[in-house]
Amino acid sequence: MGGKTASWGAEEAERRILPYRPDLVILGFGMNDGVHPRVYAEQIGRIIQKTRKGLPRAEFLLTGTMLPNPDGIGWTGYQPEYIWSLRHLASGLEGVGVADMTGMSAYLLSRKRFEDMTGNGINHPNDFGVRIYAQTLFRCLSRD
Repeated sequence: MGGKTASWGAEEAERRILPYRPDLVILGFGMNDGVHPRVYAEQIGRIIQKTRKGLPRAEFLLTGTMLPNPDGIGWTGYQPEYIWSLRHLASGLEGVGVADMTGMSAYLLSRKRFEDMTGNGINHPNDFGVRIYAQTLFRCLSRD
């Protein structure tokens, strides 16, 4: 849900995930969080824990956030560090993977202007950015 934080996800996990009984949960928080990476990882961990309490076999794909506009005042913070928190969290859990949209975003920013990938000039992807998210997730889920 757009505009929400991992803390919100942890509070809403039972209500927003469990009724659907998914085999795979894709989590994509980080852009709006603004908390220390350790706190962010704890909140993502709470979502996993609460979900697995009701769905012990659920698997997770943790999606690192794209980077915000580097020229945007007040938006760039811990986002580049969250991917490492996700990788560390996933390394200790069975059935948890990481989609590195943060790295993909950084790579694209080395070759494209931020304005070419954004819908609002700050932190929302445009159709190109959404396509890159989809391709990154698909690549993580494919066997090739």
